[in-house]
Amino acid sequence: MVIFVDTNVFIRAIVAPNTPDYERFAQQARDLFRHAMDGQIELITSEAHVSEAAHVLTSKRYYALAVEQAAAFLSTIIREADIKLANRSIVLEALELWARRPSIGFYDAIAAVHGRAADTMLATFDYGLRRIPGVNVWSFSDSVD
Repeated sequence: MVIFVDTNVFIRAIVAPNTPDYERFAQQARDLFRHAMDGQIELITSEAHVSEAAHVLTSKRYYALAVEQAAAFLSTIIREADIKLANRSIVLEALELWARRPSIGFYDAIAAVHGRAADTMLATFDYGLRRIPGVNVWSFSDSVD
C-alpha cells in the first residue's frame, strides 16, 4: 500500500503534543512512520510538503525549532521511513545545506542544490545564493542562444 504523507503528519510526529488530540495524532504519525520502517507500507510525499514542514517547524509564529533540529528531524524521518520523493536526494542535500547555513532558508537551499548539478545553472539575484560553493550561477549577460 502507498500512502501520501501530508505536512501535518510530519509536524505531529516531531512536535511535542500539547492537547489530547495532538497526543493521539502524534502516536498515529509515529506508528505510520514505524510501519514504513518495518516495510509494511510505502510512504510518499512532495518537495512542497517537506518545505512547508520546514517552514512551520522553524517559524517563530508556530514552533520556533532551531533550523538544525528541524532539518535533522525531517532528514531522519525521510531516510529511516524510506519516504519516496521525486527529488529525494535534492531534498536531503538541501536539508543538510540548510542546517549548515540557516540564514539562506530551506527554499533557497533547494535552489542552491539544483544549481550544483553539472548541467544546471541557477538564475538568481540573491547574493547569498551566489556565494554558496559549487552553485553554477547564470549570468544575465550571457546569451541564451
